[in-house]
Amino acid sequence: MAVVNVTPPVVSGSARVGQTLTTTNGTWTHSLDYLTYAYQWLRCDALGANCVDISGADTYAYQIQQADVGSTLRSEVTATDTAFPPDPDEKLTWAPPTAGSGGVAIVTFDLNNATRSSGTLGSGAGRDLVINQTEILTGVPTQITGWRHIIWIGGEINVTSGSDLTGIAVRNITGTVHLEGVYIHGSAIADCFVMRSAESSQGMTVQIENCYFQNNDIGGEHADNTQFQQAKVNAFRIDKCTFYSELQGTFMRVGGSAVDYAKNVDFRRLNFRGPGNNMFWQNWEGSSSTPTLKKIIPVTLDDVWIDMTGSSRPNVARRVVPDSLFFDGFSSGSRRGAFLDSDVTSDFVYWSDGSQVVPVGASAGQMSLDCGITGFIRAGIPPGGDFCPTSTPGIAYVSPGYL
Repeated sequence: MAVVNVTPPVVSGSARVGQTLTTTNGTWTHSLDYLTYAYQWLRCDALGANCVDISGADTYAYQIQQADVGSTLRSEVTATDTAFPPDPDEKLTWAPPTAGSGGVAIVTFDLNNATRSSGTLGSGAGRDLVINQTEILTGVPTQITGWRHIIWIGGEINVTSGSDLTGIAVRNITGTVHLEGVYIHGSAIADCFVMRSAESSQGMTVQIENCYFQNNDIGGEHADNTQFQQAKVNAFRIDKCTFYSELQGTFMRVGGSAVDYAKNVDFRRLNFRGPGNNMFWQNWEGSSSTPTLKKIIPVTLDDVWIDMTGSSRPNVARRVVPDSLFFDGFSSGSRRGAFLDSDVTSDFVYWSDGSQVVPVGASAGQMSLDCGITGFIRAGIPPGGDFCPTSTPGIAYVSPGYL
């Protein structure tokens, strides 16, 4: 999608010597996140033809000179489409919670290979846990259960043992899990980050920032970068992260018989690499033969990319899989009330919003389901590279701070 002008710029002001004219930017359609504008004022003949640039007149405002008398003045606005490259010093969106607020006890835990199986890490009984990782973990910590807040800033997990398949698992957290600057990878990693909760009354906020997750499709394992596993999540937030997936990047379930799994999802500055299905929703209840289609979790997408290099799936829509009840316009099947689509170059993925008519399949002609997704996904690599390169997270990670 090129930058295309929708409404032209408009010049306003009094056409008298010494007075200042200004131009608007106009409105444009564009592909990337940001438009930048360049300005040039031109002096034309009385009929508005034979225009030449006015030297130095390169801002949105121009003060009329004596030399302009008898001429026609025009403004030229050039819009350029761009995505700002990642900046390692750019502040993050969400700050960690305040540990110990409300008089809750704080446990500061020095995490290393010797202490990772500690019962203190395993059960928090409503306290706040601050993790200080002191060396690279070559295995995985035990399931982290029952805390209010968990604050883990800076760390690395390199899983190489075939029996260690999950990087981090949190269960029954009642407050916020803040994971920042953590690198999870290894030859035997399957799920990088798993959220679990058996209690329908529980609800946690999960925010993952400046992290690099890499999973591997280990034979027989269902590998995800992040996964709800019967977890009730009030908010699931990702900012400035890179996920490499050989099976699935993010797995999100909308609902089930026991719990409403998530209330909202907010992904910002996130890019996916690898050959996997990078975003996957399960959006129905009941059996696969008699499903009840549900509106997807409210999702906001801002600057989300999928790298298509070397993928066995030829377009970005095939990398975004809201299970068999959706039809992406490129694979076999029928659309059943909600759908995703890409533009003619397969560079973008958009979702039905409730104002569209299902175009084909068993439900053709009916109004589509509002998928509840704001924003879109782009095919390719962010112009500046990975939002979180492997050199950013780790034991020595220093947070850039928060907006």
